[in-house]
Amino acid sequence: MNQENGVRFIAPQQSTPTKDMDVFYNPVMKTNRDISVAIISMFKPKRIADPLAGCGIRGIRMKLALPPAEVWINDRNPKAFALAQKNAKLNHADVHVTCADASEFLKRGFDYVDIDPFGSPNPFLDSAVRAVRSKGILALTATDTAPLSGTYPRACQRKYWATPCKNWMMHETGIRILIRKAQLIGAQYDKALIPIYCHATEHYFRTYLQCFRGKSKVDAVLALHEHIDFSKGIRTSSQGIGPLWTGKLFDPRVAQHVAKQCPMLMTETIAQEACIEAIGFYSTHQIAKGRKQALPPMEHILTTLRKKNQASRTHFSYEGIRTTATRVQVQAAMRKPIPRRASPK
Repeated sequence: MNQENGVRFIAPQQSTPTKDMDVFYNPVMKTNRDISVAIISMFKPKRIADPLAGCGIRGIRMKLALPPAEVWINDRNPKAFALAQKNAKLNHADVHVTCADASEFLKRGFDYVDIDPFGSPNPFLDSAVRAVRSKGILALTATDTAPLSGTYPRACQRKYWATPCKNWMMHETGIRILIRKAQLIGAQYDKALIPIYCHATEHYFRTYLQCFRGKSKVDAVLALHEHIDFSKGIRTSSQGIGPLWTGKLFDPRVAQHVAKQCPMLMTETIAQEACIEAIGFYSTHQIAKGRKQALPPMEHILTTLRKKNQASRTHFSYEGIRTTATRVQVQAAMRKPIPRRASPK
């Protein structure tokens, strides 16, 4: 018997889950599930869908956290379906459990759709986008981070229609590429998908997109698909990384709520960086290495930058700084460390 946040459930015992398992459960994804529960506690969707439920833990946790919601959990594997039913009964969770192909299951409409596959969310994007209602939330997980992060650029071009980068910015650009792909699918149905929260954790990327209907809203989203040359810190129409989403990654209100519901270093850092409207971030390690200088304490750099600009750490890299300052200003802030007081003799 397993437990997660007070929920008891039966699940296969395997140290490293694989796509060949009959029933899938990954304990490493607990943070993923914690944040999804925090998100629904804020938006309170009436109708929730988990099309790739596995043993059903995510959907059951959502139902127990938001009892008025109508929660549907589905898996096409009969063994997973049977286990999800058992786990629902074990926790007295009044959820709807079905056994169908995810695309068929998603022919219904939902206020919250959670796509958490093993690998890319690509095969489920079209169905998921069509299923999410206006002002609803589409949550996406991508565990194929190697293509999105630049290790396999050709695979990223085939699957996500964009060119990734392999540098300090790779996780943020990977999430921005993932977001753009979902937005392009949404555009076909006059649905504008706006990011409200995202994170890069362990081996996966995660984003939450709110759906708004209307051609003008879609056009506004598409206008923010651009190429970026991060080495120069400028936007460009024909060179650099991309194309990718260049709008906001976070809604600060959502980020603050998640940090309160799931207090940890990552969520608290996101709550800080969510308030800064900046595309990308600076790597203090990369700058120090390029200038052949010692790396000053991070707090000194942040304190110096905050005198004239907004600045915080970024969860994408704890050596990184998200700031409204220019690269020249960041370099200047790294020149003189705070003098240390002499220790008493």
